[in-house]
Amino acid sequence: MSSILSASYYQSGPFQIFLNAMNFKNLLNFLLPTMSLRYPRNTRSIPAYFSRCHVMIRRWRHRNMWCFILLLTIIVMTSSVLSNFDLLSRDTRLLPWSWLIRKQRIYVGPDDQFDCNALIKQKPGAEIEAEEYSALHPRKILQDGAYASSLAKNCTAFRLRGGYIGWENVTKEEREFPLAFSVVLYKEAVQVENLLRAIYRPHNYYCIHIDRSSNPLVISDMRAIVRCLPNTMIASRLVDVEWGKFSETEAELVCMQDLFKKYKDWKYFINLTGQEYPLKTNLQIVRILQAFKGANDIAGTRKKEYEFRTKFVFIDFRPRQKKKPPPHNITVSKGSIHITASRGYIDFLLNDKRAQDFTNWVKDTRNPDETLFTSLNHNPHLKVPGSFAGNKIDHKPFISRHKLWKNVNANSCHGKWLRSVCVYGPGDLPQLTESIKLFANKFEWNYMPLTLQCLSEWYFNRTRDEYNDLYYFNVHKYKNMPQVIHRIT
Repeated sequence: MSSILSASYYQSGPFQIFLNAMNFKNLLNFLLPTMSLRYPRNTRSIPAYFSRCHVMIRRWRHRNMWCFILLLTIIVMTSSVLSNFDLLSRDTRLLPWSWLIRKQRIYVGPDDQFDCNALIKQKPGAEIEAEEYSALHPRKILQDGAYASSLAKNCTAFRLRGGYIGWENVTKEEREFPLAFSVVLYKEAVQVENLLRAIYRPHNYYCIHIDRSSNPLVISDMRAIVRCLPNTMIASRLVDVEWGKFSETEAELVCMQDLFKKYKDWKYFINLTGQEYPLKTNLQIVRILQAFKGANDIAGTRKKEYEFRTKFVFIDFRPRQKKKPPPHNITVSKGSIHITASRGYIDFLLNDKRAQDFTNWVKDTRNPDETLFTSLNHNPHLKVPGSFAGNKIDHKPFISRHKLWKNVNANSCHGKWLRSVCVYGPGDLPQLTESIKLFANKFEWNYMPLTLQCLSEWYFNRTRDEYNDLYYFNVHKYKNMPQVIHRIT
């Protein structure tokens, strides 16, 4: 395994018991003073600690025997609950890195017998080994409803098993630059939870929108997960999302409204789907967006081939009568539903009368999600905060998403094409880990699972190295991007 510590060692019985006991530090600090003992600060002192405990029990005999029995009971019960860490899949690993990064545990991903580093660096034979490994280690199927019924019943155990990063690990720089995320999903609560493991920070804010037509068990799973993660909420209204129609945009708007009203201090909004994964750590995203100085990252083009989308009123994807021109002298552009937008932009989108009029205007167009956000960002006369004031809107880089389209380069995908979008495979890991973009779209949970597992290992090791001052991230190339130079303040 490419990680610097072997995960299998840390899952051994005695070590696991000691680690689990350490999670009850506050309780032990209350109990142990009656025995004149101090709680050990590291695992090496634990044997000596129990030796001292034995001496004190012999000295005090039955008077404090109940305390020792209670302590052992807590340790054994905790071990039995928390040691079942392979409920999600056979190759899930939790790496305790208390000696590496402020007592935090890390989710690494694949089995310690597979070398993810070789796959990422595309060493000879690595892809063949990945195929063989995947055949021998199929991902266990997690049934819908598992989080609600068991996995997220105990929130402390849930967060520990998932390796969620806590307050003690977040840098001051991150805390002072909180972010807001929306996650829109239809299925696979397990994949969404895998995404949350990576992006969750206790000072950020998260809105989860579940398609109203989703399996009720998926909805109950997501409610159980959200209950365990502070600053995370289910969207106040669930929309029945249909591709290509305004309901796609409506789901995003619901979460934007919820996040804007409830939380007042976040700086940027990033919208995600359940089938995406980060390519930059939270600290890197913070530094990139600090370099953006309020600029939005929203794609746009005005090629004539897209004009038909807004020239007519569309009903069930069929053009009907000709449509009136857009209000407020807005020039329409075509873009992406994926955005990274400043709080000022979201405020304008939700509350400005001109934005509200334009939102109503796009409702009966084709793919309004690809019209609304980009058009507001590329009309300088509207003075939208962070919007683009330059002339060549399609010549600026789009960093919000690494996404491959078949019509752009049919040979770029090493996984499979699904509705002309690449579902990544192991052969795509080099381009993903070297990308300058923030997130990748898209992955399927049960398709070539080593892809997502090895990307997770790489991501968490990068997070560890950053927090341990072993990796430096240079944001210079982001500072000079056109959307930053030509932003409206």
